[in-house]
Amino acid sequence: MIHRTDILWINNWNILNKRHIFSYLSLLGTCLVILTFPRLAYASSTPVSQTSTVLQSIHQDLSKNVDLQQLIYWQKTVDALSHNAHQCITERSGNLNQIDKSLGILGSATAGEPKNLSTLRLKLQGEEKNLSGELATCKVLAIASADLAQKIHQKQEALHAAMLLQRDHNLWQQALALQSVPVSTWVGEREFWLMQNGQSIFAQRSLQISFGVGVVVFALSLLLRAPLARKIHRQHPPPVARNKFYHYVPLLAGISTSAAITALTNTLSPLIMLLLVTWGGYAFTAMFLALALSPTGVLSQHFDWPPQTLRSTLRRLRSIATLAAFGLAWLVMAPNDPLSLAHQDFFYSVYHLTLLGAVFWLIWRAGAHGPFHIYPLLRALTLLALTVTAAFTILGYRNLSNYLFFGLLMSLLAFGIGLFFSWELTDFWSRPPQPSSHWQRFLRRRLKLKNDQPLPWIAWLSTITHSFVWLGIAAFILYAWGLTHAGFTLLWKYFITGFAIGNFHIQ
Repeated sequence: MIHRTDILWINNWNILNKRHIFSYLSLLGTCLVILTFPRLAYASSTPVSQTSTVLQSIHQDLSKNVDLQQLIYWQKTVDALSHNAHQCITERSGNLNQIDKSLGILGSATAGEPKNLSTLRLKLQGEEKNLSGELATCKVLAIASADLAQKIHQKQEALHAAMLLQRDHNLWQQALALQSVPVSTWVGEREFWLMQNGQSIFAQRSLQISFGVGVVVFALSLLLRAPLARKIHRQHPPPVARNKFYHYVPLLAGISTSAAITALTNTLSPLIMLLLVTWGGYAFTAMFLALALSPTGVLSQHFDWPPQTLRSTLRRLRSIATLAAFGLAWLVMAPNDPLSLAHQDFFYSVYHLTLLGAVFWLIWRAGAHGPFHIYPLLRALTLLALTVTAAFTILGYRNLSNYLFFGLLMSLLAFGIGLFFSWELTDFWSRPPQPSSHWQRFLRRRLKLKNDQPLPWIAWLSTITHSFVWLGIAAFILYAWGLTHAGFTLLWKYFITGFAIGNFHIQ
């Protein structure tokens, strides 16, 4: 007969032995996981030898003559390898920390300990050694990837600088080059713009239906425009500027309906897309300008212009917006155009000159009136920059012209948007207390203020919102002039941590 006291495990079944057993079991499970996970992580990552070979190959080929596309491909490859190296560092560091904790739990080897614990300790120590070597290798690869990425970036900058000053055909030579285009290309050009699925785009039933529905929506909106305006402004008749806003609603509604139907029926050919985007941009811009120039709008407080000047300026703004929408749609379709990009240079140059001329006229006329007339030097520099850009376009410095063209127009657009939002914020924060204002009632209720008490922190809130607006505008302008993500990261680092000048630290 076997008694309970004859069994070793039960003979010593006390609280202490229970804890030891549970500790050993949990430790064994934890160590098995630790031994398995690093191997899985290592198997799933890019082999170290392959990464080193790729980096060495790119470093050797970087000294040769390469084009921009090859540099962009290498940049993406090095960025991916750098990401893998940093991921490897994170994984190996985490695994080493787990192994250190497990070795700390096991402690030093003692006489009489179970053999499986000694074996486990040796395995953990061996794995720790392997992981330490892998961690060191990953750190070396991360440093090598960062150094190679910097060299690729320097090569790109040098190549960009050389390409920027490269001269191509001038405007007259671009026009003469169109004479060498074969007849087959012009036939393909006609099919690209006017044909789809083997027939004329205007003969397609689905396109005819989409335009018919758009015309019906336009007519219905035209009939319902006045009743809806009277219903919205039931207290008093709408102002003249608001009437102009409703004037363009039917056009935008008809264009949007036709665009949606053509997209759903897969009949959105290049020419139809170009027309819809151009006229849609015109209608949207006209509605926005009419709304912004309403008597209650912020622009009416800053633009006390003669009616004729205001009308001509608005026409010029609408034409610029229409040209911009046309250019965006054209750029999207240009790669699929049968006409080669080299033969499209003449049309790009004419488009650039047309848009530059419209912007030049706008700044020339608008800059002579308030509130811009107090900045004559800025106006003169802007006009000079537009003139220089047009000259580079005519002379054939295509890359430099494109760079200046995009940077100047985006800067002017951003500056205009910044002024608009800045004026809106100034009007918003300087508005006198009004019991009917929803946001003032909300703030007073949350702050438990009476109607005659001024709202606190208005100056601080105004400063913060204006700062955010102009910081965003500055970032957009820097991006328009070619500042990359790495440049933004460096600027943000300087903004947060500051920088040193001599023995002084500025933050």
